[in-house]
Amino acid sequence: MLSHSATTLTVFYSHKFDTLRAMARLNTVSSLVTPGGPLGRLLMWSSCALSLAYSVTALGEGTADPRAPIQAHTDPWHSAIGQLEVPVTRVEHGYTRHYTEHCTAVAVTAGPNPLILSAWHCVEGYRSLIEPIQLRMSGQRSPISVQLVASGGSMEQDWAAFRPTSPLSGASWIPISAQALSHDMAVMAAGFTEYAAPPGAGPRPRSLVTHRTCRITDSDQMPVASDCVAKQGASGGAILRRTQSGSLRVIGIISAGDGESVSLFYPAGSLLPRFASLR
Repeated sequence: MLSHSATTLTVFYSHKFDTLRAMARLNTVSSLVTPGGPLGRLLMWSSCALSLAYSVTALGEGTADPRAPIQAHTDPWHSAIGQLEVPVTRVEHGYTRHYTEHCTAVAVTAGPNPLILSAWHCVEGYRSLIEPIQLRMSGQRSPISVQLVASGGSMEQDWAAFRPTSPLSGASWIPISAQALSHDMAVMAAGFTEYAAPPGAGPRPRSLVTHRTCRITDSDQMPVASDCVAKQGASGGAILRRTQSGSLRVIGIISAGDGESVSLFYPAGSLLPRFASLR
């Protein structure tokens, strides 16, 4: 039985079958975490927890949701973050199943052919030679096709980079920060998700949702841990930090979490040397 003191982590997929598979794969992350440390205690599994934790983890009763949806994309950085739609194929219980994964992505370089960063686990099941990966960006009239150009290839290196297959017009971007990460650093999480609707109202359309007042809780291990709240669909979203001048920088890519008080992210700054060769 799962210890009551442990927290069940899941990647923020959009489909419950993918969540179950991904949760099992997160066991590989535990090899990167000190067993007795705070992240090690989070990565404790049981078959019972795995079979029951496929849905989005709700905040505890009486706990106010610290996230807020952005109603109108008024700041330029809002249009740098988009919805990633990935057609995937997987074999489940002997049957081939086709899904569309809904994740988040952020443009991190300027120009009509920017580098767009998301999470590797969002594209892990992408096999199609016909159906393209699509990105919906604010300010673009229709979805754009993007091509995977590089990735970490595992949950331990949970990042993926894309290029649009045709030039973007008027695209915004958020640079990656080279600043070293530290414990208690103030950050903000941003990703597309179905924000909670009033009881009986049904799910709302996916919207850009932010948690503006969270902090890094463990910067010494990989992946980096924060107390940001993120939900399914936010995978590949941005962990952001404001500079002294007030501008935003990407410091991480949302990877996994418990949907309540822990979000793990891949540090984007470690990708700067690699991205220099892709520009």
